[in-house]
Amino acid sequence: MKNTLKLTLLSVLFMAANIQAMDPKIFRGNIIDAQTIKELAPEAPENVKQQATTWLQDNPDFAKTVLGYQRLVDLTEEEKAQGLLSITRKTYDATQALVLEKTGTKNMSKWNCLFRLPTNRKWVVRAAGAVHIRQNVNRGAAHIKARLAGELDKELNPSLYYDYNAPLTHEDYDRLAQNLEDSQCDSEMVDGQAVVRKDAPKTFQTISRMAYHLRLQEVIEQEDLPLVLPATHFIHVPGRPKDMSDRNYIILEKYMKGLQDVSLITPEEDATIRRAIEYSGLFTLNTRSLKRTKSGKLAILDFEQPNNSNPLAFLHKTTGTYNPYKGNYEAGLKDYDKHFKDAIKAGKEEQKNAENARKKSQRKLDEQKRKSDEAAAQK
Repeated sequence: MKNTLKLTLLSVLFMAANIQAMDPKIFRGNIIDAQTIKELAPEAPENVKQQATTWLQDNPDFAKTVLGYQRLVDLTEEEKAQGLLSITRKTYDATQALVLEKTGTKNMSKWNCLFRLPTNRKWVVRAAGAVHIRQNVNRGAAHIKARLAGELDKELNPSLYYDYNAPLTHEDYDRLAQNLEDSQCDSEMVDGQAVVRKDAPKTFQTISRMAYHLRLQEVIEQEDLPLVLPATHFIHVPGRPKDMSDRNYIILEKYMKGLQDVSLITPEEDATIRRAIEYSGLFTLNTRSLKRTKSGKLAILDFEQPNNSNPLAFLHKTTGTYNPYKGNYEAGLKDYDKHFKDAIKAGKEEQKNAENARKKSQRKLDEQKRKSDEAAAQK
């Protein structure tokens, strides 16, 4: 009953901006904010929650480095001389791998954090990688630059103000500081030291996983779609504030055993997947994120938003003239078609062969009946 009420509230909030929000062709954004997602998220089982919390407490470097913007403040003299507040993708990845290696945990993702919870391997920890959070920060800076320059219409195409892993100068961050409210900044002090610049905006790359999960769960339940999702929960990082931020929460996801690659998608399943993508605005679906369970159902595993999402406009919120919801679901459909072209074709061929076999069988039955009727008439 609790989950039903939550999903109903989610639906109401999604539709508040537009009464026809369920139609992706008309949808123009929504009023879902990060705090709302926290209130709607299902609670993890108490024992699992405690196991995850214990691991986080025993491994504080994970929260201080992997979940932080440590490279924005912990600069080398050379970087300071260059006036940059950025670092390369390679170093970000190495930092994550090194920190996890020290805990005896192997990262299963190249750019994100994905590993089995050491204190309960039936669950998986997910967190956005530092490089992806970096892009969120850049996107927020780009939005502010465009607004200050009176060119917000250029957000019709994010690439006009977005450069993958582009460095931000001290001037860029000064501009951010002047245009962000305190509620948008992440300035927590740990052990008397600032682990992040006050002018770094909160990001919601990890947080977005729960938003997509709730949206997908909603359409699955409302329209009885034959899809399954792993149980997904927020776990608060001990010692951090309780407000929504990538530095304050991780995602805990139930590990699904026996998943298989998808080699065939029936026309009915194809329609189901497309509906789920359109309803949620899911921007990617590939061979790593769509699997088949042992029982034969399709499972969606990855719900993270695009890393160039604007942290100042959470979850598809329209800024300027650019409609991220439309851009995301169109990209999701293209990605799905690209990775599952052969599986979709195989499903159509199987259906065609089954229909031909049915017709052949029916013709045989019709012929048998005809002969039986003729024999009966001759008696």
